[in-house]
Formats: sequence, C-alpha cells, structure tokens
Amino acid sequence: MTIAEAIQRDERALISFSTLTAECEGVRDVALSLPRVLGAGGVVKTFTPDLDPGERAALKRSAEILKEAAEGVRL
Repeated sequence: MTIAEAIQRDERALISFSTLTAECEGVRDVALSLPRVLGAGGVVKTFTPDLDPGERAALKRSAEILKEAAEGVRL
C-alpha cells in the first residue's frame, strides 16, 4: 500500500513516513520519519517509540541536525 492509497481509501494504516513534527525531544517543527496512522484526513496519530536515555539523546541530536539542515535550505 502506498501513502496515496492509504489517504484515498481512508485506510487508517500504520505507516512510517516523514512529515513535519510539532515537537520531538525539545526540538520544535522538524521533519522526522515516525510511525503514523494515516487516513483520508491525513495523519490521525503519531507514535513515538519508547526509548532508553541513550536512544533519546541520539534522536534529539538527529532532530537538531535535520532542523539545522532544513533551515539552511533557501527556496
């Protein structure tokens, strides 16, 4: 199933994909690939996996790197 099919058919499918995430580990407005329930109205729910402290720190650093890279793109 594709993302487009999940939306078109209102599948409420659990799919991992990247979209703007309001907040992750203190980093606001960053695009991250996370498991999300997707239906006709878009993202219904986003799941954040349970992580140990080391994994949380690594996720935060990744989010910071992605945010910095996105802010450096000029459109």
